[in-house]
Amino acid sequence: MEAMERNRALSSAARFRVRPEASEWGYNWEYAECGTPKPTPREGYGTMWMVANNSDSALEDVKLFFTSCSKQLRVKLYSIASSDDDDDDDEEERFKVVRLGCGRDAPPLLTGRINGSADNMDPNVGKYAEFVSTSVEGLALMKQIQAVSSPNRTTVIEHSIGILPVSLGYKLIVITGTGPDKKEGESVTDNMALSTRFQLFDGSEEIARCHLSYTDGSFDPSMGPTIEQMVVKQSKRGFGILKLLWHWVRCFVEENFRIECLNNDAPLGHIMVKATQLTGAEVEIRTRKNCDNISVSDKDFFFKYLGFSVKEQKGIMAAMMAGGSGRPQDEEAVIYIPLLSPAEHVIRARGGRGDEPTRMDGKMKKQHGNKVCERCRKAGSRDELSACAQCKSVWYCGRECQKSDWKIHKVWCGKDAHELHDTMIAKGRRHQNSDGTWVDIVG
Repeated sequence: MEAMERNRALSSAARFRVRPEASEWGYNWEYAECGTPKPTPREGYGTMWMVANNSDSALEDVKLFFTSCSKQLRVKLYSIASSDDDDDDDEEERFKVVRLGCGRDAPPLLTGRINGSADNMDPNVGKYAEFVSTSVEGLALMKQIQAVSSPNRTTVIEHSIGILPVSLGYKLIVITGTGPDKKEGESVTDNMALSTRFQLFDGSEEIARCHLSYTDGSFDPSMGPTIEQMVVKQSKRGFGILKLLWHWVRCFVEENFRIECLNNDAPLGHIMVKATQLTGAEVEIRTRKNCDNISVSDKDFFFKYLGFSVKEQKGIMAAMMAGGSGRPQDEEAVIYIPLLSPAEHVIRARGGRGDEPTRMDGKMKKQHGNKVCERCRKAGSRDELSACAQCKSVWYCGRECQKSDWKIHKVWCGKDAHELHDTMIAKGRRHQNSDGTWVDIVG
């Protein structure tokens, strides 16, 4: 049992704990876990979410809304029976919206379904309806629905491409959409789900990127945008660009995502923004007054400089963590940002975003979020937890947990990528393929 735990720790360290060599971008931008790596904007396309309640009557809530607003919106909701190939046993989980008086067989303005079920959802998050529009008329209907819905319960994301106005002479291109159309004879292997890509340019040179998805891909999905990748080009690190990019990404989220997080641990009137797939890869450099350069990993950036906290897992994920899965708790971060009021949305729509950031706003000032004990998974602030004195990478709630974890932690504590590589080979946990690449043996 102890050997299995140590093997998991080695694999965990190799994947998540030790920073790999710095690269031009630090990520494979042709791959994304939660949303398509190739968002494709299409005219008239949009995605709308409507939050329901925490019970099995979520579909009834959606029906009630459309029944009460049927005459005002001049539409009607119909349930769609599942096809023979559909794994979903509940025939009332899918539906379509058509013009009032056109009948069930009329072409839909919107198609939708209920997301979230008892065996794969965060116990603190209710089910929600997701609608898709594929026409200009359907997209206009979505915006009407958002206007008449209860505040903070409906949001519409348009599949589009645009240039977000930013300061300091930069240009920010924002692309939102699902995956590209399948070509004849081509098999689709990429995730096709909705995502947004941010590309920051200085003149003609792309200098920073961010990939944002809208489903987190875990066993306990929660409503809220999820940052999968956010990084500055290696040659442009050290100038505070990543903090500036976060400012503009946050503005996009505030202006476009209007659903209040319903988690029990979320403050009222806030959106939940998550960062996931945090591996310790370098994404920025912090330059100090004495001209020393400090490498900033994705974990450093979110936890130390933006005030994100460790996401406390619930449901199935909590059980997996407790069972010693080897997956580090700090692979996922979360922050709650206040929802804009209706008046603030009007101001933003008219181009009023307040003071734009300056170069000084890009400085990497520490703003710590909550950490988690490496042994018992208890979350707490820096005042409640203590970091390992040698590597400063893991935190403990007390001496007992630190002592109990040492057999595992000492394997990689203070080691760099090269040292860990040799240890993995010596332990038989890393194997070289015929093409020269390496693979970690888990189990």
